Amino acid sequence: MKTSSRWSPAPTPTSGRTSSPTKLPNRGPAGAEGRRDLESATDSADRLSPTVAAPLPGYSLAAIPRAKMNDPSVQRPMPGPLPSGLLLAERFRIETTVGRGADGVVYRALDLSLDEPVALKSLHAEAHPDGRLDRLRRELQLARRVSHPNVCRLHDLVTTTHDGQTLVLLSMELLSGETLRSLLEQRRRLGVDESLDIVRQVAAGLDAAHAAGVVHGDLSARNVFLEEDSSAPRRVVITDFGLARSIRPSLSGDPTGSVWESTDEELAETLTEEIAGTPAYMAPELLRGRPASVASDVYALGVLAYEMRSGSLPFRGSTPFETALQRLVADPPPLQAGADDEVWRSAIASAMAREPERRPSSAGQFARALEPADGVGGSGRALFANRTPKRRAAIRLAAALALLALFSLIVALFSVVLLDDSAPPPERRPMERGAAGDVTPGAAAPQGPFANEAESRLAVLPFGHDDSGSASFLAYGLSQAVQRRLAELPRVGVLSPASAEVLAAQLASGGAGSVRSVAHGLGLRFVVEGTVSAVPSAASAAGTDAGGDLEAGDEIEVRVSLLDLELDRRLDAPLLRAPAATAFDLQGDIAEQVATWIRPQTGPATAERRLDGGPGTDDLQAFRSFARGHQLFHSTYGVGGLAQRREGLSRARRLFVDATQHDEDFAEAWAWAALCDVSVALLPAAGRPDLLTTALELAERALALDPELGEAHAVVGFVTGSRGDLITAEEAFRRALAARPGSALVRALRAQLLEQAHLWELAAEESARAAQLDPYNPILLQLAAGSFLVLRDWERADQAYRIAIERFPEVPIFYGGLAANLYYWTGDPAAAREVLDGAPGEPRGDYLSAWFLMIEREWERAIEELEAIPEPVWDAELYQPRALLVGYCLQQLGREREATDELAEAESVVRQAARERADWRFDASLAGIHALQGRRQEAHADLRRLADTTSIYEQPIENPSLAQSVAWVHVLIGEPDVAVSLLDRLFDGPANISRQALTSDPRWSGLQQRDDFRELLEKADAAERRYGLELGSPGPR
Repeated sequence: MKTSSRWSPAPTPTSGRTSSPTKLPNRGPAGAEGRRDLESATDSADRLSPTVAAPLPGYSLAAIPRAKMNDPSVQRPMPGPLPSGLLLAERFRIETTVGRGADGVVYRALDLSLDEPVALKSLHAEAHPDGRLDRLRRELQLARRVSHPNVCRLHDLVTTTHDGQTLVLLSMELLSGETLRSLLEQRRRLGVDESLDIVRQVAAGLDAAHAAGVVHGDLSARNVFLEEDSSAPRRVVITDFGLARSIRPSLSGDPTGSVWESTDEELAETLTEEIAGTPAYMAPELLRGRPASVASDVYALGVLAYEMRSGSLPFRGSTPFETALQRLVADPPPLQAGADDEVWRSAIASAMAREPERRPSSAGQFARALEPADGVGGSGRALFANRTPKRRAAIRLAAALALLALFSLIVALFSVVLLDDSAPPPERRPMERGAAGDVTPGAAAPQGPFANEAESRLAVLPFGHDDSGSASFLAYGLSQAVQRRLAELPRVGVLSPASAEVLAAQLASGGAGSVRSVAHGLGLRFVVEGTVSAVPSAASAAGTDAGGDLEAGDEIEVRVSLLDLELDRRLDAPLLRAPAATAFDLQGDIAEQVATWIRPQTGPATAERRLDGGPGTDDLQAFRSFARGHQLFHSTYGVGGLAQRREGLSRARRLFVDATQHDEDFAEAWAWAALCDVSVALLPAAGRPDLLTTALELAERALALDPELGEAHAVVGFVTGSRGDLITAEEAFRRALAARPGSALVRALRAQLLEQAHLWELAAEESARAAQLDPYNPILLQLAAGSFLVLRDWERADQAYRIAIERFPEVPIFYGGLAANLYYWTGDPAAAREVLDGAPGEPRGDYLSAWFLMIEREWERAIEELEAIPEPVWDAELYQPRALLVGYCLQQLGREREATDELAEAESVVRQAARERADWRFDASLAGIHALQGRRQEAHADLRRLADTTSIYEQPIENPSLAQSVAWVHVLIGEPDVAVSLLDRLFDGPANISRQALTSDPRWSGLQQRDDFRELLEKADAAERRYGLELGSPGPR
């Protein structure tokens, strides 16, 4: 068996199966308990915990409490609830436990100083060093400025000790009832009168807070509490002013005082760098780094009103980042609650305006806009009369996307194997299909994992030519120019030039069947063919050798035909003839002729786009260099060894630059030179961040010449997005796709950026489209298959990996992906190993196969597999040395002495490597080694270094494999709470760990009986239902 040795001991969904598995059954929803009494107190105190910004490119999204590591040098938090009757700080007498939050336990207690019951939150002291406690006290002082019936009262923050441990106690008003979130979960949608009553009371509370100089900053349905009293009307209470901040009128000259800024420099800096709040309710300006304001509270109230009347949030994404990105680039969808809701629709649209200046000046003004007045909604009033544009605060972006993370983990892993310079590059070839006979005319194209019924697919085969040298380059140049022109048509997907060449070569060999059968297998409807012939002038015919360059007076003849597979007809264009010096001018005429043929079958949108414009250059030598560079780019993009690809892309760039030297106004040549720089920067370990800068400069030069050039906009989109400016990036890609909707390259770049941003559903859609248009590009196949796997769309991942194996049977990573997908789909490690056994090459050890054996508790066989692994002696993804896993297996067999030797070897290997280069993964490996050796304090020291250099204890988790490995360390050192916390946060994005993996993984065997671990299994079930229902249909949505 020959497979790569790069897999981690916990195979993560980035990557199959050999038989048709049965679809996993949908499981019922977990029993939802309505948390009533003190639910708001629990959430409020959680929000007061120290926060860290989510490490997402370009934006500080929801700041989320840091998972705490227990440290022997710090006092440990109390392991269980405090007993009833306990007196704390000579003031609070514990009565009963009412809930748990992420940062402590909530109790009902009697405050002896007030002689009334309170909600008392016991915060974990270790999470609040002195500096953070000072900040908590300042936040409490801000919140206590507000005294209003619709605002929950916060009383005090004290520190005390019990049983030698430090406790931080937060006391607040005791409420009884339920949150608005609980009510909406029960009833989904509220009526107009009930919704209006809630909005009125929330607005009154917010106005009181704003009048006191405090903004909330995190208003959501979870911190709006509905207190019921049979003897009085319902009281609506705003809780969680833990993120409150001091505000004052800005210096922008805003007469209404509706935009406020922090008066506390430290808080202002912190809140700019670490945006805190609930992503679903956050105003767009908060995501750009601006401080919270009255306008941002009004926005959140508008979201609440929308949710109450419609039964859903206006923006819904699979991750907090996707949700945030939607509100940055799009207006909220109109409220669709009912025909009588025009008043609400208009008012909510105003409150949720993307620009703060366009929103109502206060929460009360928004509430009044919802009131009916003489049969006309209050929203019809001039809400924004006398308002002037405000000075915008400078946008402060979060840390730019790390350049080392430019290429996705999926593609990087692929490149480690595929781009091995010692091995010949894989040969592009179409999928072999049983019979080579024709397909029945009119038969529908197969609906595979990349199917997209919304468009027709077309291939432009390389034009044939005679033996003259100029006819050769003109044939290629014309066919690819026609391909690029046709990619401008909406609802038409055009096969990439490289895949079209593979298709043509296979058809020429006669081994793959007829044009109709092969094209049908790729989902193609149209195939364009052509020939280019030189017609020498009488003067040059006698003096020109066969195969020489054309001379002045020579002409070119072009014949073009179209095969429509669905209608089973062939159309031939009239013979085109032009002087050789200007033959490339024919590209527009040819493209427009093809477009004329297909427009009746592709809809009215196609008819609006004309393709008969000029060629972009009138210089024959510029066109020649561009055509050669274009051919070289596509022949090396996605295939070949690493050095081979770098050299091929560099040579292509030189040819594009040469084209610009012949014609400095050749916009396409500038754009493709920029694409070369981006492509080299994307190579693993390229180490060339400067290339992104030069790519952006080249693209901007191209756009100065041609503002609608799709490839140039795609470069701008990728580079600016990689640097964190996703607003500019999304706009650039919108323009790129408007210009080149059928371009595989544009969609591939957008897919990679979306994948980096963890927008997996959007990335899966774009990568599927890219793989559909470039079906013989192995990197795009892996990107698409891996996206399906991350989204738990097991069936489409299975299909995609099978197609990849059929087209590239010599690439082992596809077998690994198929095996991992099979395991996550069925939970059957033995069947997954059978896939690996079918991989090509000589038998050799493999980390993934060894892990499957460990899951089966086949420790001896796992050791044999691990010891057969050649260099390198560790897993390439996590840098876990082979000896670490061997030592673990030996421990399971009770062979402690041998295990000790293996673990010592593992430590030596890691320390030697760490001396040669710095890498955070060494700390993770050392932590695992020290934990297995029982060296708990050293494991803690390793974890502290890891926490300082990575976002592993923050949200979202960037590397699921690393998270599981670190969680395992916490299990080994007796800290299951932290382990479960890390595993739990794997579900904050698209859930990429299944019930099968959780229950079969030997590392979690000691967690199986814990309640919080069972909750993880319920989350896995819920994610299974979600992605199975939403993504199980064929084709991207």
